[in-house]
Amino acid sequence: MMAIARFLVPNNNSNGENNKLWDYVLENHFKWKNTGVNLLYMSQQKENNEVSLILDFNNSNAFGGFIAEYISPLKYVKSVWLFNLIQPRFFAIPKGTPMDYKRYVLTLTAKPEEYSNIYKKISELQETENLIITYFAYIFQGFEKDIHISVVAKDRASVDDYVNKNIQNMQGVTKIETLFINKTIKLVSNEDWKEFIRINSDHLAKTDDSDLEPYEYTEKFVCC
Repeated sequence: MMAIARFLVPNNNSNGENNKLWDYVLENHFKWKNTGVNLLYMSQQKENNEVSLILDFNNSNAFGGFIAEYISPLKYVKSVWLFNLIQPRFFAIPKGTPMDYKRYVLTLTAKPEEYSNIYKKISELQETENLIITYFAYIFQGFEKDIHISVVAKDRASVDDYVNKNIQNMQGVTKIETLFINKTIKLVSNEDWKEFIRINSDHLAKTDDSDLEPYEYTEKFVCC
């Protein structure tokens, strides 16, 4: 099971509490390999004072125990939000995608009777010159957050243009929230990440290795 753990870490001083959690995870994640939880990625979203971990686990008790033992005791962590990524689908990243493209997360609110149709339509979306979808999944959070989409794009204007042309008018979509992700880091090897995607995703948008390097850009582009 894939999940995202988001931690509210207000920046109370010039050093940035966000960075304390970031550095703590980087320094210690290799020690947590036998906890039953596999840490895949970490990202930081400064606008909302959040640090997120994307994780993989087979046992929900191990997941809860990991958060309670290793993260929540930290005094600068003020709140924890956990949600599963259900039916995740990953898209290959076209070779030559500019490395200065930025990451954004779209959160869709939708009418329940249209979930399946919206999911299918998203899976059929194509990249453009200025935007690529990296993955999406159901999340079903709080009666308002239903589908989570991760994208990389040239800039916010490119995201807004893509959303307006391709997602906003999908039948059943009632609200879209867009957040900028400031930075991302992979916490597993390239080989482990490739294997994880093979096992956990039944879809890659394209798989022609002559045209694409699906994992060339995962360090920056595929995350929470």
